[in-house]
Amino acid sequence: CDAVDVNIPGEQIECSIGPGSGGDLTVRVAVGNQQARYDRFFYWNATAIVVNRATSVSSAGGLITVTGSGFGTNSSALSVIIIPNTNINNADNNGQACTQVNIASPLVSFTCHAPPSLSGAGARHRVQVLFEGRDNSLDQNSAFSYLAPRISSISSIGTLGGRITIMGSSFSANASSISVMIGIYRCDTVSIVTPHTIISCSLPSGVGRDHAVVMRVSGQVNSAYSFSYDSPTVQEVTSAPTSGGMITITGTNFGDSSRIGAISISIVGQSCTSLSMTKNHSQITCVINNGSGTTNLQITVGGSQPSPVYTFSYLPPSITSLSIVPTYGGRFNITGYNFGEQSSLISIILDKYGSCYSIIISSPHTSIYCNVPRGSGHVNGTISVNGLISRFTLRYAAPTLSSIILPNNNNNIVDGAVSTRGGVMVTLIGTNLNNDASVVSVYVVLNDTSSLSLSMSSSSSSTTSSNNLNNNHEWIASPCTNVDIVTSDVMITCVLPQGYGRKHVMVVVNGQQSDPSTISFVYQPPTILSVTSAPTMGGMITISGSNMWGPPSVLSVTLLASSSSSALRSVHSVNNDEQTMTTEIPCANATVLIPHTSILCRVPAGMGKGYRVQVDIDTLQNNPNTTSITFGYNPPTVTALLPPSAKGGGLTIYGNDFGTDVSKLQISMIDRSSFDGDFVPCDDPWTVVPHRAVGCRVPSPSPSIATTNGTNNNNSSSLSSPSSSYNYTVTLIAAQQTSDHALSPFGGVPFYYATSPLATNVVPGSHLTTSELGAMDSFEVFFLEPPTVPVTVRVVTSRQDISRVVNDTLYFLARDMTRRTVFVAGQADRDNDNGDVTYYLTAYVSSSS
Repeated sequence: CDAVDVNIPGEQIECSIGPGSGGDLTVRVAVGNQQARYDRFFYWNATAIVVNRATSVSSAGGLITVTGSGFGTNSSALSVIIIPNTNINNADNNGQACTQVNIASPLVSFTCHAPPSLSGAGARHRVQVLFEGRDNSLDQNSAFSYLAPRISSISSIGTLGGRITIMGSSFSANASSISVMIGIYRCDTVSIVTPHTIISCSLPSGVGRDHAVVMRVSGQVNSAYSFSYDSPTVQEVTSAPTSGGMITITGTNFGDSSRIGAISISIVGQSCTSLSMTKNHSQITCVINNGSGTTNLQITVGGSQPSPVYTFSYLPPSITSLSIVPTYGGRFNITGYNFGEQSSLISIILDKYGSCYSIIISSPHTSIYCNVPRGSGHVNGTISVNGLISRFTLRYAAPTLSSIILPNNNNNIVDGAVSTRGGVMVTLIGTNLNNDASVVSVYVVLNDTSSLSLSMSSSSSSTTSSNNLNNNHEWIASPCTNVDIVTSDVMITCVLPQGYGRKHVMVVVNGQQSDPSTISFVYQPPTILSVTSAPTMGGMITISGSNMWGPPSVLSVTLLASSSSSALRSVHSVNNDEQTMTTEIPCANATVLIPHTSILCRVPAGMGKGYRVQVDIDTLQNNPNTTSITFGYNPPTVTALLPPSAKGGGLTIYGNDFGTDVSKLQISMIDRSSFDGDFVPCDDPWTVVPHRAVGCRVPSPSPSIATTNGTNNNNSSSLSSPSSSYNYTVTLIAAQQTSDHALSPFGGVPFYYATSPLATNVVPGSHLTTSELGAMDSFEVFFLEPPTVPVTVRVVTSRQDISRVVNDTLYFLARDMTRRTVFVAGQADRDNDNGDVTYYLTAYVSSSS
């Protein structure tokens, strides 16, 4: 104790003591060498502890500093209790200890850890300080308060309302001590999510922004904080016609119908009135006035932030009808909807021809017209109304034809008909024929305009290719060449292609075609100059002339046989009158052999001549009664004879073109030994091999001769030695056509009656085979008895056109029994028939005696 001073001499002194605490302390006083003892001493009286104030912490508790006086210097001597404000609901009157006391500044301040608020935080709590367990506090001041609640964030919510989450501090752990108001809306049903820091509550539906948030925790109020309902968003807006009308806006956070007055719709350059809530919070309608194009739309609800910009669009132009424009251009009328009221906002562009100019609105929103330039065909275009576009197709008028003019003094035109070779320049008159020849085509089409398939055929060949020109109607067509514009839109010329029959003319301008049935012309009918003959077994014939042209489907050839012709004279009886009967015989598979010049066709088997030939090409035909050109089958030819036995019987005649109708055959024999050539008839003819061999009955004596063939005859037959005592020729007439006389100077084919038989043998007698490629076969000839005189054997084929006897003459000496081999070679014929053909070999035997 320093700075000792004597106050009363001998009785009282004073000194300055340092900081300390406690009581019953011993005081020792020394005067010189003497000491005095005072054994009851207190630093300060305990009743001197005074609490002035305490710092605040959140309701979660924490370190506080208490300032005052009389706290001493010994932290362990102090205990501190926080006694709740009794005015706070649910206050715990027992108080809670403030732990971990520590003298911060001797005597005047200390710190301790305030407990979390169990009663809901609050203010004006009493701090009770005990010194060594005794309450020596001299005051009852409410020195301690928890911090007021502080909001750091609030979760968002739409105008429909719902649970929101509030985050911050000093919210307490007691939900009953908390109340929340957001503007005029109470957020009730408070619940503790995390004690002291996070709560949630239910906010009713509402609108607007910057609502003041008031949170009360045990009477303490938060600092200023505001809350806004979510701003509206626009998800979809229906379009309106350019004449205006109701639109529907769909989105979120529009509020309910009770707040319809709080909704404001902003459309740039427009207004939208008569608002109505069709679905709370998400859909409203309003009526927009007339306009066009696109504009920006925003919605504000109760002063909220405006919705993000949404692009609203009026309906684009819609076209219901378009006028057809002539190829020289002109007024183009467009009818539809949503064209607006300002022509300056409308543009019409044609893909190929540019702008349609001088646009006029003839009826607002529904009808406009403009002037299009010259053009043709179908042209795509666009109409734009204030940036909104629709596409359309403009149709220029289709071409029409009214007449065709053929040139005068043209060798390819006879009696107004055009040669099938074409090559004639014609003039076509019509409308909408354009002025650009590059887009104009002219076609010669079928007579039958009800056809449903169009084939564009080359003018120089019969090949075709498909090309659809008009909806579902198509035509078999051939193009004209050298198309040229004479007078724009009304007159063109072109060179006709080759063709046949009666034809129509069609003009195609840039894909649009005229009606093919309006004008027509005719190609010349066929004329005949010559007709080749055919074997009686039938075959191909060639008809030559002019205007022979057309596909096989339109070609028809008919042979006309009247009862007065040789072909039918023996079939039909003729009375005293001159009436005749006509039979039509088709010549099948008609086809053009040489274009415009000749036709091939196949005639059936027949006989005779004098057939008139009728050629039909499409609807045209030649007149078979005005020409002397007729068709005839080949006349018969005799190549070999097989005499009967010496006692009389049948004579077999080999050759070609005998036909099959023996009633039309006349066979006669002339005695060559008679100067006058006495006639000997060969009666009752019959067919041995159709077309190739016939037989007839002759008077005795009759000849005998051997044959070999390629069919099933006997392997051997006898040969007789001829005699010159009886020498005859044979003439055959088939349907008034007489066989040639090449084998006899007296006419006919010679043969001899036999008087003494000479037996011979032929091995093999059948099944010989040759081919058109020249393959050969052979057989042997020999006598069964030795001849008594020299003998000559001559071998003749019945078909010299397809076979050849290599060694046709055999010589035998008297008593010569040597076998002789005869070789036969095949050779190519002149027709195209395939398959096997049977022919016969005949051996003629003669001697020098």
